[in-house]
Amino acid sequence: MQHSSARATAKRWTWVLATATTLSCGGPMGADDGGAPDAAPVRPTGSATCVPGRASAQFRAQVAPPAMMRPGERAPVSVTFDNCSGERWSAGTFALVSRADGVSAWGVARVPLERDVADGERVTVDFEARAPIDPGMYAFSWAIARDASEWFQEPSPRVVVTVRSSGECSAPGPAARFRRQSAMAPFAGVGEPVEGSVTFVNCGEQTWSRGAGFALVSALPMGRSNFGAARIELAEDVPFGSEVTVTVRGTAPDAPGVYGYSWAIAREQEAIGEASPEERVTVNRRFDCGASGPAARFIAQRQPSELNPGQTADVDVTFANCGDEPWDSAARIVAAAPATPGRWGAGNVALSSVVAPGFQATTAFRITAPTQPGPHAYRWAIARGDAALDQPTPERTINVRLAAGPCVVRPVPGVVTSGYGYRTHPVTGELLSFHYGIDLDGANNVTPIQVCRAGTVIQAGPRGTFGNAIEVAHGDGMTTLYAHQHHFAEGIGVGVPVAAGQVIGVVGRTGRVTGPHLHLEVRFGGRAVNPGPYLP
Repeated sequence: MQHSSARATAKRWTWVLATATTLSCGGPMGADDGGAPDAAPVRPTGSATCVPGRASAQFRAQVAPPAMMRPGERAPVSVTFDNCSGERWSAGTFALVSRADGVSAWGVARVPLERDVADGERVTVDFEARAPIDPGMYAFSWAIARDASEWFQEPSPRVVVTVRSSGECSAPGPAARFRRQSAMAPFAGVGEPVEGSVTFVNCGEQTWSRGAGFALVSALPMGRSNFGAARIELAEDVPFGSEVTVTVRGTAPDAPGVYGYSWAIAREQEAIGEASPEERVTVNRRFDCGASGPAARFIAQRQPSELNPGQTADVDVTFANCGDEPWDSAARIVAAAPATPGRWGAGNVALSSVVAPGFQATTAFRITAPTQPGPHAYRWAIARGDAALDQPTPERTINVRLAAGPCVVRPVPGVVTSGYGYRTHPVTGELLSFHYGIDLDGANNVTPIQVCRAGTVIQAGPRGTFGNAIEVAHGDGMTTLYAHQHHFAEGIGVGVPVAAGQVIGVVGRTGRVTGPHLHLEVRFGGRAVNPGPYLP
């Protein structure tokens, strides 16, 4: 025999029996919190098969509660012992007592027998269990005891029962209700494993079971999943009022980017309630920062070696974050000396994503070449606030060509009467009005206009203040505009190819002018440049 005493804990089971008076295991008699009875049904089940020298009360069978229960849920249970003690177990003196971890975790520590059990008789005690209100894990094990303190070997096997949280289903709402989500890591390397979890409560009429087609599915549009797993089977049945937490394991995509995920409970493929909020994982390539060094580590860049004036190009730079903090929306790509801000029509460029320490990211953007021909410095850095971080990209130059193909014919033989740049407007009198071309003198309705180089007409007709105007595309992003014409040459229209020196019209004074002349513009990528260097 063994002797033990313990008091009931705050988390407890209540055994629902016939009356309301009990004995507390190892302590004085008194009513327990659950109002459990002092006697239990005892049904003799025949003669005992005692093993000599083994124990006074030899365990034979046990019907334990389910492995998973909701708070307050009831379940029928029973325990069967053989009386091998050599004496009668008298009602009121002998009882079934809880032996879980040596304490009463069940709210009832002693269930007295309601009738005597003779030596050599087998007995089964039936009662009903009610799960504790507090979620947790509770042990279930029982033994025969005398006077609530002296218990006979051997106890029933220890069974652990998990009491799950009960969702709040009293208010009307969907069958599946989202409770919480343990997010996957906010940052992950390409192709790396990721893991999270999501919890829902069943507020529907039907138990969620795998056999009935219930599962956790991706709630993204079209059911897609960015992390491989789009459907996850439930590991256990989920009855009404119970919560279920499903672990989600997957693999980050192979391409850097920002990827979302959201989950829902579905029957087959149809969601039956709320979805979890969409959360996002930023996926980038990892970088081994190694020994101490600059916070920003240059890795690579891509840019052209030559451009036409005003021509655009797509470029990118790759940096690794070897600092202590993520590069968030406050981080930018800025021009680094000797390059100057705005030189390439870009700067203060937002990063492609937040970049955590130990990760690298490539940011693509578009530049526009300066209109001034010649070599121009090209360099970029990561900046946080007003401070640029080491290290910037290597110093490079991009050559802006004089022209992909300069003009070979002067459109009219006249002299320049108004140059390219700021001036006082001859018609409106506006000060510092920018003149995007040059004006060439010519006689009205007499002086022919020749195309400066071969190309194709892309516009011909009235054009606002330009009057009658023709625009010709020459390839490589270069176009020329001939404005204020009196009339066009025969056969000239949109889509017509023209040769260098071909007459396309005559000088006029249409549009907003003070007298007859040719207004000539040269453009690259839609941006006007000074025509002077392009004319013979």
